[in-house]
Amino acid sequence: MANKTLNQVLQDVGAYIDQDTTLPTGTELTVRVNLVNQSLDEWGNAYQWKQLRVIYSPTFALSATSIGLPTNFKKLMSPPYDISLTSDNKYIEIRPEERFNKLSTDKYSYILGNEAGGKALIINPALTSGASLVLDYQSFPSSMATLQDVAVTSNPEFLVKRTIAYILEARADQRFPLVKAEADRIISTAIEEEDTPSGGMDNRVPDFARSGSFRIGEG
Repeated sequence: MANKTLNQVLQDVGAYIDQDTTLPTGTELTVRVNLVNQSLDEWGNAYQWKQLRVIYSPTFALSATSIGLPTNFKKLMSPPYDISLTSDNKYIEIRPEERFNKLSTDKYSYILGNEAGGKALIINPALTSGASLVLDYQSFPSSMATLQDVAVTSNPEFLVKRTIAYILEARADQRFPLVKAEADRIISTAIEEEDTPSGGMDNRVPDFARSGSFRIGEG
């Protein structure tokens, strides 16, 4: 399904709520945009969507033990790798409190900070000048601010149904549970599709009888 702009999402919402695709104005429009973004946040928190996965590749001009992370950073999805090295270049993430049980020569990383003040990636030991890190991280979805902003969701119908449900709930409309259930069904289906391997992946079940030098009856 093709992604929709905020304008199209609002038109679909209006077609159900108002029986009119003309966008409201003033406070009503502001409220509906806010509800669409609440629906977007709900979608973003429901799963580790591939649409929100970001490849981050900072390069260090000076030796450093930390780097500020982008404002949309949510969590690491892969260990940071120093691609300027050819071996022993992985910095496994640990919990911050675990650093006290590590040696000064151990390679590891951890996250400090919060969404309000910003987050930082701490690296041990210090990266040398010219080091190049590569890591994947899960991001927060960006709010849709203008009518031409495009929804990043795999199925924008979730935004439509969930926004309608918010409006019906606020109005104590008896249709609320039905529309909310439809929104839940859409996001559940999207999660199932996300978990299904693509045709380009090796989807075979591992066969240990054929792997390596293993032979049945041999030790």
